[in-house]
Amino acid sequence: MTVIYVADDGTQFDDKYNCLDHEFELRIDNGAKQITIFDEKDRRVYTSLTSEDTYDNADKIIVTGMTGVNTLQEISDYTGFIGYEDINEPGTWVYNKDYLNPHFEKISE
Repeated sequence: MTVIYVADDGTQFDDKYNCLDHEFELRIDNGAKQITIFDEKDRRVYTSLTSEDTYDNADKIIVTGMTGVNTLQEISDYTGFIGYEDINEPGTWVYNKDYLNPHFEKISE
């Protein structure tokens, strides 16, 4: 027997969690358009906003609107990526690698 999971947009998956991730990505699509993530070498990083690869390599995040900010908060709740909780308004945010208190800090509007 094979179990197939069907997302709201009709995309089929053989794994429940991949299906749930896909549906979440569809739901946050508008906010995702307001978010750009860069790595340490200032290269754009984008596997998926919910992927560990994107989160682990995020060194600078540019958010252009409150919808993007709210989307990062939703991603934090969904994935547990607590670093995104630091981003509470639009602007350019960089990752401060302080050993005792690593966090994102705003550097410009």
